[in-house]
Amino acid sequence: MENINLGQISQIVLFLSTFFGAITILFKYIKKWIKEALKTEFNDIKININNLKEDIDSVGISNCKNFLVSCYAKIENNGQLDETEKERYFEEYDIYTNKYHQNSYIHTRHEKLKKEGKL
Repeated sequence: MENINLGQISQIVLFLSTFFGAITILFKYIKKWIKEALKTEFNDIKININNLKEDIDSVGISNCKNFLVSCYAKIENNGQLDETEKERYFEEYDIYTNKYHQNSYIHTRHEKLKKEGKL
């Protein structure tokens, strides 16, 4: 201990501060790189999830249309739906118009049958 002088202490302090500064900068760049890599990966996942959601919505719309058209055919052939079928019809029609925000020939046909008193 007696052989350590002020110059050596200053060299040790300089070395340690430089070393820790370099490590801090290295961690900063590693953190930035990881953040960008994760952002890219999560963006790809987000795009895939959105595509999947659109596909699911498309299937849901198609199912609603199929059910509603089947009900229209039954009404036109038999003249009416029983109470359970009517409840189910209105549930599907509500999903079709409010959840999926669709307005097409289904809506036109619904209004026509409503005016005729068949719904």
